[in-house]
Amino acid sequence: MPLARKLQTNFSAGELSPRLEGRPDLAKFFNGVSFLENYLIFPQGGIYRAPGTRFVNEVKDSTKKVRLIPFIVNRQTAYVLEVGENYIRMYRNGRRIDVAGVPVEVVTTYTQAELFDLMWAQSVDVNFIDHPSHAPAKLSRVSDSTWSFNNLALRPPPSFEDKTNLGTTLTPAATTGTGIAFTAGAAVFLTGDIDRSIIFGSSRAVITALGGASPNAVATCDILDAFPDTNPIPAGEWFLDKSPNSYANADKKKPVGGKVTVVGETSGGANQDTFRSADLGKFIKLLGGLIEITEVTSANTVKGIIRATLSKSTSTTANPEAAPAGEWTMEVAMWNATHGFPSTDGFYQGRLVHGGSLGNPTTWVGSGSDSFENYAVGALADQAIQYTITSRQLNTIRWLVDLGQLFIGTEGAVFAAKGPGVDQPLGGDVIPFVRSQNAPGTVKMLPVVIGTTAIYVQASGKRIVDLTYNFDDAAFRALDLTRYSEHICDAAGLKQDQIAWAEEPNRHLHFIRNDGQQVNLTYFRVPEDVVGFSRRVTDGLIESHCTIPHPDSDRDQTWLLVRRMINGVEKRYIEIVDDGAPEFIARDWPELQTDCA
Repeated sequence: MPLARKLQTNFSAGELSPRLEGRPDLAKFFNGVSFLENYLIFPQGGIYRAPGTRFVNEVKDSTKKVRLIPFIVNRQTAYVLEVGENYIRMYRNGRRIDVAGVPVEVVTTYTQAELFDLMWAQSVDVNFIDHPSHAPAKLSRVSDSTWSFNNLALRPPPSFEDKTNLGTTLTPAATTGTGIAFTAGAAVFLTGDIDRSIIFGSSRAVITALGGASPNAVATCDILDAFPDTNPIPAGEWFLDKSPNSYANADKKKPVGGKVTVVGETSGGANQDTFRSADLGKFIKLLGGLIEITEVTSANTVKGIIRATLSKSTSTTANPEAAPAGEWTMEVAMWNATHGFPSTDGFYQGRLVHGGSLGNPTTWVGSGSDSFENYAVGALADQAIQYTITSRQLNTIRWLVDLGQLFIGTEGAVFAAKGPGVDQPLGGDVIPFVRSQNAPGTVKMLPVVIGTTAIYVQASGKRIVDLTYNFDDAAFRALDLTRYSEHICDAAGLKQDQIAWAEEPNRHLHFIRNDGQQVNLTYFRVPEDVVGFSRRVTDGLIESHCTIPHPDSDRDQTWLLVRRMINGVEKRYIEIVDDGAPEFIARDWPELQTDCA
């Protein structure tokens, strides 16, 4: 009996899951293979042997991990950054940039363990870098041989209303009831604290009066949620909630950078104790503006600098009206060693947007319009904006990308933010319209945006998701690209490194598995439906990668960081995929046939 021969017309489905071996009813069954190693898929459906790599340089210290990061000014000027422990080195045109034999290098503060938590957003010659344990920084390029690395000069930083730690002990006279005396270890209560809450864990009490003149060690309180029998409550474990309950009266509303005096008052206009020496450096947000406190003159008066115009004042005189209690807030800097720093950033509508700090994991902040170091939130359209996502779970923001709307990837879901009207920009006192998308959560890995599509790695690290606008539904829809190749990411999942997107000539996305293999995805989803995976395996472990435009500007070039054993010694090499092969540079099939003959 003659053997039946299977006619395979293409390999457009790539390497398929072993679980599909019994599914000949699927069209992709006849377009895929069970094993595709060191091959790449043509957009037309054929395959070709993946080119090898060419050695560029050994890293500064092969005993330590290194990350490769692209720095692309334009198609003609593109760099690869060797980011190691406390340093960055630069490569261009296939070689390291040296001056008189010495590598060009800048000093950083990032340790080896922190390298793969770095996130960045580039604006021409400046790369803005975020890490949750470090102040936001920028890497600036002047020329091939002149670079600088500095923290952002935040003028001012974003701020938020935090609890007030009075730094002393507290002894409630009872655990429940009204009119209960709470005695502090020092005279710390002010008249402006009346109607504020004392909180200790889940316990809460409202201050109704002081035991005498302000400041006073005793506050009379109504207990709303019972206090445990803990006397005294240690310093640093109880707090005052919200802002002082005083009127705040500023003596001017502009200009930005101008000096201003703010007085705490009663409803009748008399001075009221409102401020403490610890308020130095904090911020007062009132009447749509922001004031940075530079001097605490007394318990009822502070001086400061206007950081955002008090634009909501209706006064026609030099002095704006006083803001009543509850209509102004006392705030602290959002980013510092105590509250953490943003873990990710991106650009949207001319703003540098950050999010995902330790103290405010679901808050994103946009800079002033085209003013990337100004985070003074105000009511004017060009001032900074700030928004906290409220959802059922506290999922940290992992990335921010512009997809027409500001897309916010968190560990549990993906959200989209836009102005409330049609094509209305974000800014000023406009409250963003934020909506959860029908999409799974994400790892901390910046998506690749292709037109109206974002491709990202799902929170497990084992699925690759295509988030695309669907015109039929008038909404974004998530599709699991690995549903027919669920094994391709391996049981250990994908490494937290950037997705390397080589658009030219054959539209490949590259990922790295935790076992050191590279996953390659050929992506021509519409209308060709060529979406197929293959793998690159080498004599070593691929630890990082990136793509930049080729020096010839006609294609993209993939760089690898490979850990190899050379004569029994571990080495980390920077290598370039040898893209001189005809499969990479040929533009039409007859020419390719001639070259291969």
